[in-house]
Amino acid sequence: MVRPDTFQRFVDDASPLGASLERRASPVRGDRVVNDEDLPRLGRYAGDVRLRVTGGAGQVGGPTAYCRRHGLEVSSLDLAVGDLDDPAGNVRRLLAALDVALDAGDVLEDTVVHLRVGGSRGLLTPSWLAALDAIAEAEWVAALPLEAFDPVGAGGGDEGAPGAGLAAWIDAAMDRETAVSFVGGSVEQALAGLTTAARLWGDETDLARARRWVRSWATEDPDAALDHLQGLA
Repeated sequence: MVRPDTFQRFVDDASPLGASLERRASPVRGDRVVNDEDLPRLGRYAGDVRLRVTGGAGQVGGPTAYCRRHGLEVSSLDLAVGDLDDPAGNVRRLLAALDVALDAGDVLEDTVVHLRVGGSRGLLTPSWLAALDAIAEAEWVAALPLEAFDPVGAGGGDEGAPGAGLAAWIDAAMDRETAVSFVGGSVEQALAGLTTAARLWGDETDLARARRWVRSWATEDPDAALDHLQGLA
């Protein structure tokens, strides 16, 4: 089931910053993904920013303080687990860094935090399950890299590896009442992921209800995504 609002603010624009920051208006379009090193190029940009912090936990404060000083509207943060040997510990370090930014007034309480998980292989190991526990406790969004999974989200990774598929990650997040978002990949992969969430929720045709669990999809080709998704609504 696809309603007119099914894809509202689903597509986060992660295309490279060009000479113009003007974006095609669409209710499907969400935040503008901006890497921290590109912040000076935004000028007086007035739209919602999904700030991608490219460094570790110690690098959260600088970019968020910059945005506050320059009046940039950070509606969401985009962080990544960098310590693949101890992802749960990394989540806790990022949480501590974010608490400092909150106390300083550089981040608002309602800022959505997308935390990129899974690494390049997408294996759902016990250490990553512990990381999901920490993400759930923080009430963050688990951002899943679609390139780590096959196009239909059913498998991938080493033979015999536990929970290597996208469905396993979405299912584990749902078990923890944790929302997910998607990063990269094709529009077909994003729709397959949304369909997977709908199936796990009870009806794979009801993509509108699946949006309870899937917050957004960050893509470097937002205009193609808008054309495809608006044709379905």
